[in-house]
Amino acid sequence: TTSEGVYLLKYAHNELQAASSRVYEVIARMSVTQKQITAMLVTAKTKADTLSYWDVACNWLKKYESTWVDWIPSPTECIAGQGLIDGNATFVSSEERATGCEWCEPGWMSVELGDTYICEQCIPGTSQNRPGQTSCNECEVGEYSDLTGSSECSKCVVGTYMAGTASPNCTSCPAGSTTQYLGATMPSDCICPEESYRPQDGGPCRPCPGGMVCEIASDIRHWYDGTDGAIPEATEGHMIRTSDPLIAYTCVFDKHCPGGRPGVCAAWRDPTSVACGVCMKGAYLVDGECRECEPGVDLLPFFLVGAACLFGICAIAWMVSREAIKQSPNVLTCVLLGGIVVTALQTLGIFGQLAFTWPGIVQSFLSAMRIISFDLEVLRMGCILEVDVVSQYVFQQFLPPMIIPFMFLTILFKKTFRTPETRLLIETTNAVGTLYNILFISICISSLAPLVCYRHPDDVGSSVRTAPSILCWVGARHTT
Repeated sequence: TTSEGVYLLKYAHNELQAASSRVYEVIARMSVTQKQITAMLVTAKTKADTLSYWDVACNWLKKYESTWVDWIPSPTECIAGQGLIDGNATFVSSEERATGCEWCEPGWMSVELGDTYICEQCIPGTSQNRPGQTSCNECEVGEYSDLTGSSECSKCVVGTYMAGTASPNCTSCPAGSTTQYLGATMPSDCICPEESYRPQDGGPCRPCPGGMVCEIASDIRHWYDGTDGAIPEATEGHMIRTSDPLIAYTCVFDKHCPGGRPGVCAAWRDPTSVACGVCMKGAYLVDGECRECEPGVDLLPFFLVGAACLFGICAIAWMVSREAIKQSPNVLTCVLLGGIVVTALQTLGIFGQLAFTWPGIVQSFLSAMRIISFDLEVLRMGCILEVDVVSQYVFQQFLPPMIIPFMFLTILFKKTFRTPETRLLIETTNAVGTLYNILFISICISSLAPLVCYRHPDDVGSSVRTAPSILCWVGARHTT
């Protein structure tokens, strides 16, 4: 479309206004009439030997200065995205103090002022992270900007939230509560920190009860509503009943209570009892653990133990029912030695009640010694009779008096068939006194057991050491 030897040069820039706003304005305002263009072309053609194209254009500019002088913008004639600056390159708000224009920086926006623009800082609650913008962006939910001229909004710190936009600050959570992450957006994001929990009424966070551990966001309402979520849980060695999910009870042995949510006990221990203190129905106690009863009831241990006890009672009554001076040295030695052995075994039984985990064989031996203290659980009592701990205690207290009739009958038999001169009342008293002296420790331990209590956390009460399911001085089961 052009003659040979003529070059068409096109200069293009897709972001010319941003790269050089004044050049852009000159081009935008440039206006040359058809008559002026034709005149320049004729001159270039007729004087091609002496004038170049550049010479022709330069002569036109000199001749028509009044035409093009209006194309050049004023130094203070800013465009959108820019603002007036003074000689120190500082943004100013009046054209009288201005010497030029500059692009607005991040944290600023370009605002129209008459025929020019000025840069203004973003107000609190807004920000702008790009230069040369004509507006600031509102902070989103969960964010804030508390400074003028912010280039970015900040997320609400832990312990605060913001549900609205364009906020200069975040709202603090109620006293004692916090948030789990930055940028919380709702009041419901305020949760209880570790070692505290939200009560059932939804009020302020409360300290975690003793014997429990509270994860972050623990809320007891999850338990009552049956919803998922963290709740206060028992630590190892403590248990919580489902009826009282905020009361922890200390167990005698840690292995009885693994901890966790309400209603958790070791295998075959009753989770409805205080401190997992009794075995469930169909289980018996052995070596401090509850085990399932095997099919069928084995009464042989009862008969063997009963026979051994009767034989021992009769033997003691027979041997001691005479004056000491008339006793043979061998008999006296056997009686004294037997008394010492029984006393030693009773003393060892006390160690079995300590909250200490003994080695397996030692624990089995100490558990067996409990029978000397009239504790019939060793014989799997729970598999034969369903009796509570109160009935067991009453039965234990009747065992020593039940010995007296057997000793009386033994001495009566001796008087009738062996030594008629035997003084029945005196020698029966002597035999009973001797046996009671031998079993003195066991009788004291058994009878005073309800008075030996240990405390639970937070002063919620105390339990009988040998029967943790019984709360001391609470209810008729203990006081009567």
